[in-house]
Amino acid sequence: FTKTDFSTDETLPNTTMKIYTIDDELVYEGKTDKEGKIVIDRLPIGKYYLLETEAPEGYLINEEKMYFEVTGDDEVVKSNMKDKRITGSLEFTKTDFSTDETLPNTLIQIFNEKDELIYEGRTDENGKITIDEIPYGKYYILEKEAPEGYELNTEKMWFEVLEDGTVIKSTMKDHKIVKVPNTEANDYHELIISGITMIVAGIGLVVLSKKKKSGDKDDKK
Repeated sequence: FTKTDFSTDETLPNTTMKIYTIDDELVYEGKTDKEGKIVIDRLPIGKYYLLETEAPEGYLINEEKMYFEVTGDDEVVKSNMKDKRITGSLEFTKTDFSTDETLPNTLIQIFNEKDELIYEGRTDENGKITIDEIPYGKYYILEKEAPEGYELNTEKMWFEVLEDGTVIKSTMKDHKIVKVPNTEANDYHELIISGITMIVAGIGLVVLSKKKKSGDKDDKK
């Protein structure tokens, strides 16, 4: 008996299987080995069925009864059962931190726990991305490129697919870039104006002083 992934044919260890006679009598219980296999020797002639009672982590239990028959000595009966992975969906939304306005054209990437890239794409006109059939496991979202006028959010946003058919809703917020006035340039400009004003005022004082001295001389005459 061999247990495999439904889509990839990858073998699946640690699957608990039971074998019953046609009369529902349990004759064997065990787990698949590291190669996803179970080998049973000296099974008496007769009709049987296999039943999966515990799926490997991340997979759905296959509830189908798999029938087989042993008909003669030294016969090798080969049987293969496939399991489907647990999958879920992600609904991602990008919004403004202050107003909750949705933000289109945001480039995001999704990585698994091994830091392997599994998805890259941009939010639509409604600031959303929907991804279906994400396999069982733990992942994180990273913003790769912020929309125009916004700061890049460097935070890792984690999510996890644990149950089949689950819909995970995730919202990431961005801060607007705030333009700060160049106060140094303004201060320098004001300093130049103040300096010119002081120079002009100084010239005025000198002219006034000269006129005053000239007036004093005329009085003495």
